[in-house]
Amino acid sequence: MTPAARILAAMNKLMIAAVILCAACDTARDQPAPESADTLAADTTALTAPDTSGSADARRAAAPTQFDPKQVRSGTAIGGMKVAAVNVQPAASGATGVSGSVRFSGEAELTGSYRAHFDYPEVKQPCFWVDVESWPKLPRARGDQRIIWFCFDNAQQAIAQLGALGTQSRATIVIDSYTTNLSQSDAWDTARLVRVVRKEAF
Repeated sequence: MTPAARILAAMNKLMIAAVILCAACDTARDQPAPESADTLAADTTALTAPDTSGSADARRAAAPTQFDPKQVRSGTAIGGMKVAAVNVQPAASGATGVSGSVRFSGEAELTGSYRAHFDYPEVKQPCFWVDVESWPKLPRARGDQRIIWFCFDNAQQAIAQLGALGTQSRATIVIDSYTTNLSQSDAWDTARLVRVVRKEAF
């Protein structure tokens, strides 16, 4: 092979190599760029992290209708109830800043658990622990973080309709005259049983 022929053959090989290299570059451009370990970890977290939006909505839905116990006045509508009587005084201790009670008029349908006062048989009172889902139906003083439960003003009617003291049941009830007690004492919230909508024994 003459020198000129060898040079021409070498040039042909270089051109073929260049074409192959360009084709490989085009293919690489069409493929997605490899992701870093940090990016992959973030994607995995996004896929596996629990969706808390529903629980946040549930918490907001369960927030009771709040009122300022220092400013509340008789006749004020709070949620589906109206303030019937206010008997509060400033208090240095306590989360609400007051001591005393606020009574409301207006009916509310609640679900929860019926049982005797937790100090039964020393305290012979029929009481009701309200389900969290029903909390928004009852007014609550701002700063009050206690669970919501109350004992019945009309104890004998409650016992007759919901069961003897010492028994327990799940129930849906309608109450009126709800009173929240804000004193730092052993006093409890109260309400008057209007009727029992549904009841089932534990």
